[in-house]
Amino acid sequence: MKVKNPFVAKHWTIGKVILILWCLFATLFVLYTGWGALNNVIFTQGVQRGVQLGQNDAVTRVIQLSQNCNTVNLFAGEGESRVEVGLVNSECSMSQVKAAREAAMQAAAVETPVVAPPVVPEPMEIDPAEMMPME
Repeated sequence: MKVKNPFVAKHWTIGKVILILWCLFATLFVLYTGWGALNNVIFTQGVQRGVQLGQNDAVTRVIQLSQNCNTVNLFAGEGESRVEVGLVNSECSMSQVKAAREAAMQAAAVETPVVAPPVVPEPMEIDPAEMMPME
């Protein structure tokens, strides 16, 4: 007995159509969910890498600031839950810390130049008769 290919058949039954559509949609669903999971993994890895680089940069910046015996002011939170901390390098003497603080205050005391106020043109008076010529 020879087996016939059902896709070459002259007539399609509703069962064959439903089976083909079900296989097609199941494949598309699996591909779609896999693509979403892959994008989520890539996004999560990117965010984690960004957070790690940001933390490394912040720690490096704090170390650089504290090497000059400057007080490094750190804070966390907002409003009433805000916590502030002033960090000082433990290798600096009190006189070095005071000298660095005075130098920072002098640098902050430099006056900025006064900017002239912007020039605002005066409004023009337009006669409505001039805008629309009457015939």
